[in-house]
Amino acid sequence: MDTEPRVCDLCSLSVIPPGFPLNTTSGLKVFCCEGCQGIYAMLHEADILPEAGPARAGSPDLPLSSDDR
Repeated sequence: MDTEPRVCDLCSLSVIPPGFPLNTTSGLKVFCCEGCQGIYAMLHEADILPEAGPARAGSPDLPLSSDDR
């Protein structure tokens, strides 16, 4: 078990487990909040790996709008 405290990969504040993880080409990044995760994702868009597995649970398949057809 990892007992060493983690710090946010953007702002260096403490991360309360499980934090806000993001898979990147340079490994798993963990952030203290959604804001830091989002800023990092915008700044490093090309380094973000797609989520593994099926679409997020709880995200219903929405019908296509007339613009998407």
